[in-house]
Amino acid sequence: MPSSTVKKLGASLKSFIGIKRGRVRVKCPATSANLGAGFDICGVALQEPFDVMTVSLSKNSGCTVSTAEKSRYSVPSDFACNTCGPVYEKMRAEFGLSPSVDVVIEKNIKPGSGLGSSAASAAGMAFALNELFRLRLSQEQLVLFASVGEAVSAGAPHLDNVSPAIMGGFTLTYSYDPIRIMRVSPPSDLEAFVVMPDKEKGSTKYARSVLPDIIPRTDANHNLRTLASLISGIVQRDSGLIVNSLDDRIVEPARAKAGILHNLLEVKRIASRYGYGAVASGAGPSLVCFGKKSNSEKQRFEAAVRDCFGSSGIGASCWWTAPSSSGVSLL
Repeated sequence: MPSSTVKKLGASLKSFIGIKRGRVRVKCPATSANLGAGFDICGVALQEPFDVMTVSLSKNSGCTVSTAEKSRYSVPSDFACNTCGPVYEKMRAEFGLSPSVDVVIEKNIKPGSGLGSSAASAAGMAFALNELFRLRLSQEQLVLFASVGEAVSAGAPHLDNVSPAIMGGFTLTYSYDPIRIMRVSPPSDLEAFVVMPDKEKGSTKYARSVLPDIIPRTDANHNLRTLASLISGIVQRDSGLIVNSLDDRIVEPARAKAGILHNLLEVKRIASRYGYGAVASGAGPSLVCFGKKSNSEKQRFEAAVRDCFGSSGIGASCWWTAPSSSGVSLL
């Protein structure tokens, strides 16, 4: 039997067993949105960190959500205030789902870090319900349902994190109505260095509120050129072009001025010096630096970034990872 057939049978068996037991466990990846000039358009799934969500059919009348024992971070215990709650309510109303669910989340993506923590929970819920009730929804439909959960943290549904959380790889959202998303597998030679400052940024709603209403034409033109270059690099799977197309003169400067993005400008200078490209991850405060795995300056670059945060008195957690080809998946 061909190996591809064996893999498909294995995936189908996993799905069947989870449904039969009325319980599914899913892996939900971290994501990074915007990628410089691609505000509310571009996103990418990351290999680490990731959450593990268990969704079970409940015998009780109400839904519950709780934090797993192995979690690094806690989750909101009020079902309606967790990003998974509105997703369940929307899908329940849409498809007439009657059973309640109990949700347990092993939260390893820090909430408020800019790494798609809220999107992971929303995407995980949409994916899990699709499996539990055999709804046979397309990935685009799952993205739309997952986006409902983002309104809890951002104030309005948006797709730039939930798209890669569902689809994996790089995603380019170019239409909301009807929804149209391009998904591209990441280049195999691209890696990422994540810097998560110890300081908080506040809410995503606040991070969106500091954005300018009027944009100078020169900045708009610069971002359009950079975005065109970035999309070309993603579609061609050209790591070098991606690395050199991670600039933004609109969103990142406004958030840096508001004190949300710590040391961003200095990290960008360091990245450029060593052949990397640095961006704010979503609304921040985390930064993500992309580069080729073959870059011989890797150790010097990492040391310079760590020294930057150390000398500024701001602690930060740092780790190497890579774009992930997989979105939410069954465990």
